[in-house]
Order: sequence, then structure tokens, then C-alpha cells
Amino acid sequence: MGSAGGTSDRLVLGACLVALGVLAWFCVALHAPALASARAPAPVPTVTSPSPPVLPVHVEPAPAPPAPAPLRVQAELDRLLAGGRIEFETGNDRLRPDAAPLLDAVAEQLASAPELDVEVEGHTESRGNPAANRRLSQRRAQAVKNYLAAKGIAPERIHTLGSGSTRPLVRARTPDADQLNRRIEFRVLAPGSR
Repeated sequence: MGSAGGTSDRLVLGACLVALGVLAWFCVALHAPALASARAPAPVPTVTSPSPPVLPVHVEPAPAPPAPAPLRVQAELDRLLAGGRIEFETGNDRLRPDAAPLLDAVAEQLASAPELDVEVEGHTESRGNPAANRRLSQRRAQAVKNYLAAKGIAPERIHTLGSGSTRPLVRARTPDADQLNRRIEFRVLAPGSR
């Protein structure tokens, strides 16, 4: 159902609520004199004993449990990639120098959870030969693996995948779409999942 149906449902609901409110007011107004003349029961005396003084107690709330390592690291890698891109020289697998700070931050996150593996997936734009794009994306993923290994991440923890142009973020064939589709993604793998 479209938004028009939702609006119609809300109008009917609103009219029903107004009608119920009017009916309730009418019932109270009709029976108010009878309720006012009804005799209230006599109050029951209560005996109170002095209570001990209440001392203020400060209770610290329990800290939230930490997120499991795979979720925490994946969220941080996603945050890092949302703020920057890992870029390569045009048509090859050489990392551009401006990729270093982002890859250094990725290495830092991976070092914080040595029990986790990571998959590095390379993607390309849709222009060109699909087989050549797949090979290029695999070489780019391998270049990222080599960089991370040089930063101290054990190479056996890093798995690479070249997807070429098979999983575009944007299906348009424009320069902006091509730039979005040329990317590296990280997928944190739980222990024992490989």
C-alpha cells in the first residue's frame, strides 16, 4: 500500500480516537452528580513508626559489555573506509602514497585482535575485459596484503579475493560511478571460519 493508504488509515484512527474522547467526556458529565453524592468510606487511621534515616547511596551503573572482537574490528574498518579510500595508480596494482595513512590505521585495528583473520577484496570498474579486471582486482588485494604484512600483520591472517567488476556499488557507467566501484573492502573473519 502506498503512502495515501497510510494517510487514510491514520485519519480513520484519529477520528475514532476523537469519538472515544467525546463519549468518555459525556459519560463522566452524565454520572458526575451521582458520584459526588455517593458517600466516601471513612478513612482508616494509620499508625506510622519512625523510619531509620535514609543514607544516600551512589551506585555506578555497570559498564556495557564490550562488543565481540569481530564486530568491533569490522565496525572500525567500515568507519575507516567510509572516511577515505585506498587508491591505486591507474590501471595497475601500485598503491598511491596517500593510501598509507588509511592502511596504517587498518593495520593498527588488525593488530588489536590477533586472533582474527581478514579478507581483502579488490573490485574494479566495469570498463575493460572482465577477466583482466578480475586479475587486476586480485593483484590490488595482494598489494594491500603485502602492505599490511610489512606493517607486522601475519600474512596467514590475510586472505585475498579479486572480484573484478562482478559486484559494483553503482551500476551506472559514469566517471563518478567508476571511481566508487574501484575499491578495496575488508571482511573480518571469525576465528575458525576459514
